[in-house]
Amino acid sequence: LTIEHLMTMQGGLSYDLTMPTVRRCLEKNPFATTRELADAFAEQPLLFDPGDRWEYSLCHDVLAALVEVVSGQRYGAYVAEHIFAPLGMTHSTFLLPDAELDTVAAQYKGVDGGIQNCGKQIQPYKLGSEFESGGAGCVSTLEDYIRFLEGLRTGALLRPETRAAMIANQLSPQAAESYWHAARYGYGLGVRCPKPGCSTDFGWDGAAGAVLAIDLAAGMSLFYVQHVLNPPNNSKKLDIVHTALAALR
Repeated sequence: LTIEHLMTMQGGLSYDLTMPTVRRCLEKNPFATTRELADAFAEQPLLFDPGDRWEYSLCHDVLAALVEVVSGQRYGAYVAEHIFAPLGMTHSTFLLPDAELDTVAAQYKGVDGGIQNCGKQIQPYKLGSEFESGGAGCVSTLEDYIRFLEGLRTGALLRPETRAAMIANQLSPQAAESYWHAARYGYGLGVRCPKPGCSTDFGWDGAAGAVLAIDLAAGMSLFYVQHVLNPPNNSKKLDIVHTALAALR
């Protein structure tokens, strides 16, 4: 298992937050840190040999622990110093205090073709009070997040050669067979990436319907956010992105 496998979601990990090794870790220490929980992920047998296929998983949560090892900082502190502060993202964090949960928008879900209000959603990836999820832990706002996208688009965050590596397809034909968006996109280092003749944007999307796209050729970023799990239009998210980008051009 290599760093590249983790960055390309080919690490053989799962997205099972109830795995026995995690339960044991939290029973032993309810305040387990990002690195301690990454150790618990590592104790679980892999689903497949790394590199064999693409599988959306806890790979990026393990990368958060790696950032802590390399930087000597907690993950949230590193991101705050190197991303949030330079971009002016003043309403973004990885550890939202319980007292501020009422500031989070209500969560909805698609039910029988309609929408049901689930009330305030407790972050399911908040495994204890000290775990900073690298894959799903950031709490932010629309305004802050578009600043992040623009930081990626303009080069404020990454050197051009680093960004070019990030948005280059990293999947073999075999691994691409298990990738959700293979018909329209490749997959780079943590992001869906352009596929010649099919798409020009890179980005990612979220379980509750958020979708974002950065189109370098067109010089624009697009971010749409909602709080609806399994929305009726879920399968059409990327169609909507393509239509919007075409209209903006």
